[in-house]
Amino acid sequence: MDYTFVKGQFTEAQMESAIIALFEQQGYDYVHGESIHRTYEDILLLDDLQSFLLSRYAKDGLSEVELQKIINRLSLIQASPLYSGSKETFWLVNEGFDLQRDDTGKVALHVDYIDFDEPGNNIFKVVNQYSVQGERLRRPDLLVFINGIPIAICEFKSAINEDTTVYDAWEQITIRYNRDIPKLMKYCFLSVISDGANTKMGSIFTPYAYYYAWNKANDRDKVSNGISSLFTMITGAFAKDRIIQLLRDFVFYPDDSKKSEAIVCRYPQFFAARKMFTNIKQHLRPVGDGKGGTYFGATGCGKTYTMLFLSRMIALRDPDTFNNPTIVIIVDREDLDTQTAELFATATSFEKMGISFEEKAFYDILVKVRDDHGFPYADEKCLILAKKIKELVDDKSQFADWATRDDIKNQLNMDLTVLLYQNGYPPEWDEEVFEKVMEQAENFKKNIV
Repeated sequence: MDYTFVKGQFTEAQMESAIIALFEQQGYDYVHGESIHRTYEDILLLDDLQSFLLSRYAKDGLSEVELQKIINRLSLIQASPLYSGSKETFWLVNEGFDLQRDDTGKVALHVDYIDFDEPGNNIFKVVNQYSVQGERLRRPDLLVFINGIPIAICEFKSAINEDTTVYDAWEQITIRYNRDIPKLMKYCFLSVISDGANTKMGSIFTPYAYYYAWNKANDRDKVSNGISSLFTMITGAFAKDRIIQLLRDFVFYPDDSKKSEAIVCRYPQFFAARKMFTNIKQHLRPVGDGKGGTYFGATGCGKTYTMLFLSRMIALRDPDTFNNPTIVIIVDREDLDTQTAELFATATSFEKMGISFEEKAFYDILVKVRDDHGFPYADEKCLILAKKIKELVDDKSQFADWATRDDIKNQLNMDLTVLLYQNGYPPEWDEEVFEKVMEQAENFKKNIV
């Protein structure tokens, strides 16, 4: 990095080159947009997406038709209106879907577009000058691709040009790009704006006032400002393992928002939620003292969102440790009670699956036991079975003393065994599977009544 860049005397082209170099230091491959053989209407890097899918599902023998179905499932999501298109695209990229095989003799295959468990299995690229034809021809400064999907967009302005500011970069993304090239923007879940001295991140729907600098690469580092915040943004938020975590657990599209909004966590929320998650695990009873997860945050620092991110991690990550937990949030002010209730009420993404909270818990049990034991059973069938299990357990737990009555619990176990057997779960008899599902179902119901 030369001295003139550090002192802020640089052009947009120099800053773009410096940022590309930072991405390359994080292990990203760099490609100039004009060197890619494509039409300006093509958005995805199809070679990368196909390469990832064929590698990830090599043992499953995807046909050419099935491969195209997977790509079409993503690419054919409507980009207008942009918010609903972005939300649906984000859901699909994060959750994947069940592919019905061309060979009807094969069970449905769950397909993921990103390997969230092993970041190294993904293809990371940074591409500049990537022209896209929409209502107008637009050329964003920089795009970040994972497996051929442009998950982040970056726009730069030079601090030495008095006619442009970082605010102009925000306008370029959230107004002109959103208006003119929505078929690109539906994939861009993260948005970065910078003039070198000010570097901030949000979503493509985030108001300018809520874009936020990522001023630490790691939680114990000192806060960095100015040109240093550009370095900490790339190393702290876009390191391969970090960007995967951000996309998976720290971007939030409300289920029923009355406005176009997507929340991207701030770095204090990211570090706080991850540290509390680890600390809670360490203090869990019976090994620990049950007092993990203490956190202090100043007024206005976004504690409610931190609790949302943490709750999602507890509910979805490491199920062996947390075992379908019940999460209780206590606040000491009426305004906080209202704020928290309204926020968490919009975070029930399971409703999109057409199931209730309890049914989602039973669904998670079925999926986990299936995956642990490695037998085929489609996600759709798990959804149907989860509803039946909830109905059965509700019938037995209507008695106030059901948890202490062996006759009711024994009948529940018998009825549940019959239900699982009748629904072919698992396809072949496995006593351990039956016991695991019954144990989880009984524990869950006991903990929520």
